[in-house]
Amino acid sequence: MKLKGLKLAMLIYSYCIANIQSSYSQQIVPIETDTFRIENIDIGYKGPGINFFTAIVQNKTNQSHILGLDLRADPGFRLMRMQQGFAFSFAPFEKKQIEAAYIFKQISTEAFVRVRLGIAKASNLYFELSNRFYEKKYYINDTVHCFDLNNFTRKETDHFRIYCYKNSLSEKEINQIAEARESGFRKISDQLQTTYNDKIILMFYPNAEIKTHETGHTGSGLADGNYIVEIYNDSIKLNPFHETAHIIAGELGDPPALFNEGFAVYISEALGGDSIESPNTPSKKINVVTAENLHNNNLIPLANLFTFTEIGSVESQYAIAYPEAGSFVKFIIEKYGMEKFRKTYESVGNSNDSITMNNNRKKFEEIYNISLPDIERLWLNSLK
Repeated sequence: MKLKGLKLAMLIYSYCIANIQSSYSQQIVPIETDTFRIENIDIGYKGPGINFFTAIVQNKTNQSHILGLDLRADPGFRLMRMQQGFAFSFAPFEKKQIEAAYIFKQISTEAFVRVRLGIAKASNLYFELSNRFYEKKYYINDTVHCFDLNNFTRKETDHFRIYCYKNSLSEKEINQIAEARESGFRKISDQLQTTYNDKIILMFYPNAEIKTHETGHTGSGLADGNYIVEIYNDSIKLNPFHETAHIIAGELGDPPALFNEGFAVYISEALGGDSIESPNTPSKKINVVTAENLHNNNLIPLANLFTFTEIGSVESQYAIAYPEAGSFVKFIIEKYGMEKFRKTYESVGNSNDSITMNNNRKKFEEIYNISLPDIERLWLNSLK
């Protein structure tokens, strides 16, 4: 987790909701570590708008330290959220109050403030929150200011809680959507040999304008935690398996994009969905697209793709990287089996840290008992 900048205070939105009707204060028991004692912790929630987290902190040692604080104000239902990092410097044995602002633009019945505390260490131009010693979610339960769900029709299934905008195409097709998502959920779980016990919240918006206004997200869809948010209309109907695969596979670990996105692309094709996440390659099989890119010398070297932390940005060359990652995952699953893939997914970490990336490669080569260049040659030869 990168704490954004060296500033001890965050930039505040220009608005603030006045005449707030409710008040809320939540006390937390003191936190005691070898370095810090943190007491009088107060979430300080007063309502939508600007709120202030406060605490009294004492450095217990004879050395200077930097306390890192990460606050995430999550309104629930994948509404627009705020996450901000703070760093507070402490001289030896210094005791003082810290204060950090956070914002809720909207509130739902699932809103919470997540607090993370740790020792902050300087890393280039940023503070890195390391040696984390505290993490907890504090739910708001503010019924006065709750987000209005009256615009949505709700449907419960075994594994999903589905919200469709009223008078929209998704509401009209809600039963078909529910059936398809449940079927995909079961097949993905069976393939990964894992379970996901929480319900996935699936939110459908009729167009980009409404979705962006409510969530702050500008794409057609995303998966985050146990939420999936998508646009659903006559011209946009996303692959029903891709985001579900991310959520279920997330129970195993958080690997580099090669395995994370690669599995979602692979399983989407295996279940009959349109696996390619690019308008330039509709309905093409991942191996066909990858073979074409290989023939045209457009493939990303596997050693480079292995280091990607995401696929989707322009910098990631997503039109090439998506099918390539899916093709490689398809190859190693079909040739070496799901057990080794699961072990890899659980063992490697998604980070741009050079030590983590080197360890990822070593772990992969140990699991498959083959070097990365050698498995790359086997995979590419299978495409010819």
